[in-house]
Amino acid sequence: MKRTTWFFTATVTIIFLAAIFTGMQGSEHYIAKLHQNSIIAEFFLMGFMLSMALYHIVIASFIKRQRAFFYFAVFCIIMCVRIMITGERFVLDTFGWISWEMAQKLEYLTFYSALPIFLKFMDTLFENIFGKKMNETIYMITAVFIGLVLIFPAAVYTKSVFLYQLITLASGIYIVQKLYEAVKLRRTGSFEILIGFTLMLVLVTLEILGTNGYEGYTGYNGMTFWGVMIFFFSMAFGISKQFSLAFIQMERLATENKLMLGKIRKLNRALKKRNTELADKVSRDGLSGLYNHRHLHEKLHEKIEKAVLVNSSLSIGMFDIDRFKDVNDSYGHQFGDKVIVEVARILAENTRSRDIVGRYGGEEFMIIFDGVDSLDCTCISDRLREKVSQELKASLGISITISGGVVQLQQNEKADEIIQRADKLLYKAKENGRNRIECEKELA
Repeated sequence: MKRTTWFFTATVTIIFLAAIFTGMQGSEHYIAKLHQNSIIAEFFLMGFMLSMALYHIVIASFIKRQRAFFYFAVFCIIMCVRIMITGERFVLDTFGWISWEMAQKLEYLTFYSALPIFLKFMDTLFENIFGKKMNETIYMITAVFIGLVLIFPAAVYTKSVFLYQLITLASGIYIVQKLYEAVKLRRTGSFEILIGFTLMLVLVTLEILGTNGYEGYTGYNGMTFWGVMIFFFSMAFGISKQFSLAFIQMERLATENKLMLGKIRKLNRALKKRNTELADKVSRDGLSGLYNHRHLHEKLHEKIEKAVLVNSSLSIGMFDIDRFKDVNDSYGHQFGDKVIVEVARILAENTRSRDIVGRYGGEEFMIIFDGVDSLDCTCISDRLREKVSQELKASLGISITISGGVVQLQQNEKADEIIQRADKLLYKAKENGRNRIECEKELA
């Protein structure tokens, strides 16, 4: 009981003496009111910074490429801790297990670590503005001061605070200079942040001068609170402006990309159509519209490989217009072209889609019959011969016939070999009177 009474008496005496020497005067109720207002202000500022920290942590988790949000959140957390252990130090009343030495170390650690984190935030927010060497120098100096706090007792590291205050002011001037460069380069949000930071720097400087007892500056206690509030509002505005403009730009780019993709798709369709047309022109005969000589050979190789792979039949037929030279001599080359076009049409219209019909050269045609043996191929070819004779008589008014030779693919036979066999049978049909289809002897 005596010890409690002594502690209470000593506390009142200290408050009384402090009031006398610092100029604080008033009743007990007035002093308690000041204490209450101070706690309310600190809680308000701490809550504001904590909400800013949580907000930017959430943004940083979604936008991992932009590290500025993360550093700003860390800076806000450091400031929250500093508020709890400075001023009214209500954290000591809340957490009784925190010793005075621990609270003192936390107070200095938060002061020393806030500068490099804030500088890192600014450097990340405005890339290629802050000097790398200058930043590293500030980081190393801060590391030395933090080491003093961690290693030595309060009697040692508390003597370094004034020196670090000067370093903080110098760093603040450096940051203002770089922010001014960012403003000249028209970096988004730099002007708002420059105004807020400059005001905070001025108000913090006034409070530092007042705290250190400089005459004429003792009335500026509490200016840091308003400086920090102004700066945080300007910072939030600047970041929001930068973020919103980035979002607007992203939407604009997305719209442009969508339009560009539409144009690319349209160009791709046109290009694909053009390539198809070019490929078709390359593979087609200009007069008859059928596959040309080169493409016939390519298709024959493909069909042979497929027939060997699946063990299916494959036959080809070589056809020639009988006495075509006499037609050209009697009716002219234009009429001869009409004959070729009509024969090509009849052959194409009377074969399956899986069969390949082409103009082999001159008045000679070739058909690849997929999955057909020589016997069926002979029957189909004979019907085609009759069809050509009948339709040409009806459409052109003259008697024109065709002759042909058909063969079936043999084992291990190559494309040139099967064509050569079919061509021999074609000439045999010519020798045997024309207007006929010749097949291999065993099928005769």
